[in-house]
Amino acid sequence: MPKFFRSSSPGRMKLKPAKRRKMTKRYHLRNIQHLLTQGFTEPELRDLCFYEPEFRPVHEQLPQGAGKAEIVRRLLEYAKQKVLLDTLLNLAKKHNPGRYQQHQPYVIVSPARPSKNSP
Repeated sequence: MPKFFRSSSPGRMKLKPAKRRKMTKRYHLRNIQHLLTQGFTEPELRDLCFYEPEFRPVHEQLPQGAGKAEIVRRLLEYAKQKVLLDTLLNLAKKHNPGRYQQHQPYVIVSPARPSKNSP
């Protein structure tokens, strides 16, 4: 047990670590799909997959005749699976900021849950 969780004297209260809730980010995949489809050409998407190390596995598995729609679908599936959607969005924003602005929002914002103690 870490030192700061132990009591140094018998009359002191022991501190316990706070429980962490796992926060998951949710995305508007359709908006991201439109961003990639309308903001990039097929060769640009292939280059993104080839030159960006995080997405090289997508490039390696793309069939030679894959069209733009299939490249976008595979990129989205891979980015979602590997938790790289933020990375993909940042690359898209960097390479086509105008189109990036046009297709927002990309993240689903959930309202905060009220605490159990609130009226």
